[in-house]
Amino acid sequence: MSDIQSTDRLSRFLRYSRQWKNGRIHKSAFEPPKGKHVLSVTWTQNMSDEAVWRWADTYWNKEHPARARADFTVKSVREAKDQLSVVIDNDPPRHAEIRGFPSDTAAIMQCAQWLAAACSLCVRHPEDNPR
Repeated sequence: MSDIQSTDRLSRFLRYSRQWKNGRIHKSAFEPPKGKHVLSVTWTQNMSDEAVWRWADTYWNKEHPARARADFTVKSVREAKDQLSVVIDNDPPRHAEIRGFPSDTAAIMQCAQWLAAACSLCVRHPEDNPR
C-alpha cells in the first residue's frame, strides 16, 4: 500500500438513518466514542463502489450492516483542525483512524461538524444490503 495522499478518499460507514438527512451527513457521524480521541474510518482510495461495500460486509459490524457511508478526503481531515491526522493501521486491511481529536466537547463538535460538511453521502441501495 502506498503512502497516503491528501487527495485520497476515506469513508466512514453509517448504520443509523439519523446520521444523515436530506442528503447531508449529521455531525454525530463524526463524533468519536466518549472518552476516546480517535475515529475509525476506511481508506477507500482506488476501490470501486462495489468493492467498498464488500469491504464493509467483510470487516465492518456484521450485526448492523452499513446503510450508507460518508466519503471525504484526507485533506478535509487536516483542514478540520491542525492537530487531526489520518493513520492507516491496516487492522483490518485498509482500516485507518482519525487521531488527535481535542478533549473539549465544544471543540470536538466543531471538528465533527466540519468533517460532516466536507463529506459526500453514498446511501446503499436496500436490495444490496446483506440483511
